[in-house]
Amino acid sequence: MLSFGDLRLDEPRRRAWIHNKPSAVRLGWQEFLVLRALVEARGLPRSGEQIWREMPTTIRPARAGQIGVVIHRLRRRIGREYILTGDGGWSVKSNSRDGDSPDQVVVDDAAAIVLNRAVRDVWLDGQSQAIRLSPQEAAALEVILASRRTPLGGAQVFASMPIRLRPSSASVVSSIISRLRRKIGADRIVSTSNGWLLSDASFPGRRMVLAPHPHRSGTR
Repeated sequence: MLSFGDLRLDEPRRRAWIHNKPSAVRLGWQEFLVLRALVEARGLPRSGEQIWREMPTTIRPARAGQIGVVIHRLRRRIGREYILTGDGGWSVKSNSRDGDSPDQVVVDDAAAIVLNRAVRDVWLDGQSQAIRLSPQEAAALEVILASRRTPLGGAQVFASMPIRLRPSSASVVSSIISRLRRKIGADRIVSTSNGWLLSDASFPGRRMVLAPHPHRSGTR
């Protein structure tokens, strides 16, 4: 059962279980798929465009701009306090009860990449030394990791970055991605006609973890 914060999702029955509430909430397909996208992001903000692209074409609204309407219905069903607005999108409120932390996000089926968000260190599979990222590079990498292999253009990355870390304009995002690719390897972030996405072609069958490195202490 997929869970994060105070929410647990029962996909076969399209139900959401909320901590300390005795019964589950039955959701419509659009509501359930939007909530699932937010829960899978594990506290990272997702834009309407990102959520819309992940939904099946037969179920999603006609336009990405209508995701906000689904969010409004969803909040009425489960409670406004569980879905936060900010940093260019929506996110599920986290807590520390189940070990959820703003420093931990897990993305399946890719290369092992460990990002310590507190100090912006990246640990790459097979390397013994961390790579220090700038605040903007770390924010851009988080957005790409959370996109679940959906190519993101500069405007989408820009909108999903925390407001305080955004560059002066969306056109500057390409420069940030270029610096990031030089640091962690151009083969790990693929550039396509639709934008950038994480590559798993060089690392088949492995698992990606975005989290504090298990062997690091709190000091440098």
